[in-house]
Amino acid sequence: MLSGIIRSKASDFKVDEISAFTPSGTGEHIFLKIEKTGENTDWVAGLL
Repeated sequence: MLSGIIRSKASDFKVDEISAFTPSGTGEHIFLKIEKTGENTDWVAGLL
């Protein structure tokens, strides 16, 4: 028999996105480190 736990709290989930390259500090783009809890990704992106 299989058993498990259903995770439902925001603290149960964590995502670390790892870039394929190291930022050079020059160029037209900006790297941001954003930490959010309990907010919708699309909503946060709209704020940016």
